Amino acid sequence: MRKAIVILGAPGSGKSTIGRSLADQLGYHYVSTGDLARRLIEQGMDDTWQLMGDFAPEDQIRQAFAEDIKDHQAVVVDGMPRKVDQVTVLEGHFDEITCINLVAEMDTLVERLMSRGRVDDQEKVIKLRVRKYNRQITQILEEIEDKIARGDHYKSLQSVGADDRTPEQIIDIIIGRMDD
Repeated sequence: MRKAIVILGAPGSGKSTIGRSLADQLGYHYVSTGDLARRLIEQGMDDTWQLMGDFAPEDQIRQAFAEDIKDHQAVVVDGMPRKVDQVTVLEGHFDEITCINLVAEMDTLVERLMSRGRVDDQEKVIKLRVRKYNRQITQILEEIEDKIARGDHYKSLQSVGADDRTPEQIIDIIIGRMDD
């Protein structure tokens, strides 16, 4: 049985930090759509979408994602779903999906991302990315909740506040809830 822990959250909520550490602790493979996009850019993919606060081209990310996870039975997923239709895409790859939604305020997200120093981490672009994320996440969460209620591949959805907690505290909460 292939299973996934999906880490949801706005840019800067800690998805990558939490996801990598959680994968290490559980012995899962870690995949980040952000890392996949950066790898594709290094291989020559156009990157103008980055500075406009957009997501990477869907078809290329889906292909790279499928290739990255194909040999793994347990995966921590960072950065997908970002669109409602990706909720169903994940069901095509995994039998059992647990979702963790990291919740943080705009000020926290901007502060964290400004300190990273990446090319797309400019305040105006950050706020655009977060607003775009916030517009989409409500529909994504509703779709996941519907699938949980129907007994589909999605098994649970839990929110964790990420503003005033360290990554270690967040991971302890996630693992504690998994043990319940």
